[in-house]
Amino acid sequence: MRLNKYQKLWIDTLKSGKTRKLKGAMNTTNQCMCCLGVAVKVCGLESLPNRKKEGCLENEDLNDFPTTGASIGIKGEGPIKMDLVKPKWRKKIEGIVSGSTYCLVTLNDNSDMTHQEIGQFIDENRSAVFHG
Repeated sequence: MRLNKYQKLWIDTLKSGKTRKLKGAMNTTNQCMCCLGVAVKVCGLESLPNRKKEGCLENEDLNDFPTTGASIGIKGEGPIKMDLVKPKWRKKIEGIVSGSTYCLVTLNDNSDMTHQEIGQFIDENRSAVFHG
């Protein structure tokens, strides 16, 4: 699957190691972001609000940034189609959380995966992550 310019920018930014991972929220003032917050910021299609004043644990997800979600080809929390995940990643992902709901938010918030690893996962499993 060929990436569009927003998908490529997002993946390259995650893989760069220059972003600081945040769990439980899209972003804070100190430039920490979840993996989907990185997409909102680098694509620059919508404003990512500063949530430090209100606390980090916000309930926003990609549904609150529909232009970015549409541009990168995912919705909401970034559901992952596990049947399309490459075997080398499947074992790691299934060990993170039990149950049948696997999404990018789970990888970000419930694992020790770095943004670099999440970017690599997305890049190597494009058909499992991107819809459309």
